[in-house]
Parts: sequence; structure tokens; C-alpha cells
Amino acid sequence: MLSSPRVSSQAEIRQEFRMRVERRDALLLPGGANALTARIIEDLGFEAVYLTGAGLANTHLGMPDLGLVSVTELAETAARISDVCRLPLVVDIDTGFGSALNVYRTVRLLERAGAAALQIEDQIFPKKCGHFADKSVVPLPEMVNKIKAALDARGDANTLVVARTDARAVEGIEQAIERAHAMTEAGADVGGIAGGDGGFNRVRFRAFSPATRLQGARNPDPVRQQSEANRTRRSRLGRRSR
Repeated sequence: MLSSPRVSSQAEIRQEFRMRVERRDALLLPGGANALTARIIEDLGFEAVYLTGAGLANTHLGMPDLGLVSVTELAETAARISDVCRLPLVVDIDTGFGSALNVYRTVRLLERAGAAALQIEDQIFPKKCGHFADKSVVPLPEMVNKIKAALDARGDANTLVVARTDARAVEGIEQAIERAHAMTEAGADVGGIAGGDGGFNRVRFRAFSPATRLQGARNPDPVRQQSEANRTRRSRLGRRSR
């Protein structure tokens, strides 16, 4: 768990969450698309909540994740969650809602709404859910500029910028790894690869993870680590139900 059970300000929440992420071990991040779900996640003892773009489109609009949610709708939902939930809030900002200029405004809005971390991806705008077919990604220099804009927009240096590439399904795993490295080199605090089928075995994961800060220096097995975390969570929930 985070070092203090209740913290008094967004600045402290962000600082505590950065320290938690820098431990570089598995962190279960349940998705919550509204304030009630976030409160349930907090009550169950999780360490953070993830405002998922797909979840918001599905629950707020009753529509698939096709870039239909506006930045103001996202910021309003984040603010509602932050009002009632003291967990660190990770917000999926999709592509940043346009160019690097739009990314700057998006980061300012979401940080004021209480986000502790912001996830941005390299799809074109409007985007599709990362699990959908026929995605497209922007040129890498454009994505690097977006990351730099996000970093410049932060009012709090502890607000994490999480960069995700969807290039695996479009350009293949090698290009996706290259993009992820470039994003972290541009200053993203965390990098990741999404989408696609196959081609990403444990050897490649271990080669990829140190530079992108996805795993610790000891390079623990991510499959085993996540399984252990899941078993711990199920055991805790079982004790609560008795």
C-alpha cells in the first residue's frame, strides 16, 4: 500500500504515487469510469484507480471507444472521481485530443481535475480502442512533440506522463519497441506497448523493459509477478466475504 493511508492534498497524492511507481513492481490498476466505481475500488483496498477511455465511452455514451468523448467530458468525470476518492487517479487521455497544442491544454485541464498520471497514445485523432483492428499511428516525431508538450504543461513535476504505443498491431513489434524507447527518451515517465497478437515473448519483454521503466533492474517475470498479485487480491477479497 501507499505509505500513508489518507493524504491531504493532490500534490501529496501525486508524490506518493510517483514513489509507488518507482518501486517498479506489479501494480493492479482497476478501471473505473465514474465516481461510484472509483469509491468501490478504494473500498476494496486497491492502490490506484484508472479512468479508462473505453470505459467512459461505454458507460457515459453507451458507445464504443472511437474517440467520441470530449476533453471536457473527460475532465468533468476526473473531477467527480477526485472529489470522492483519495486514490491516485490515472487518466487515459487517448491521443491528447489533437496536436501538441491540444495535448498541452488537455494536461492542464486533467491536472486541475485531480489526475496523478496521464496516459497518452500514438494513434491518429480520432482514435480507436487499442483492441480494435485497422488502427493508425502518427509519425514518431509528432508523438515525441506531444510528449514534450505534456511535460511542459505539467504544473506538478510529480504528475506522471505514461506513453503508450499502438504500433505493434500496425508496424510490428520491433517498430513498437523502437517507438517506446523514443518516447521514454523524450521524457515520458513510463512507456508501454499495446495491441497486436504474438511476437512479444518474455525474452523480448526483458530486453525492452529496463529502458522503458516497465520493470525493475532485476527484470522479474511479469507473468509470474502478476499471477502472484492476483492470488493476493483474491485471498484478500475472500477474507472480506467471510
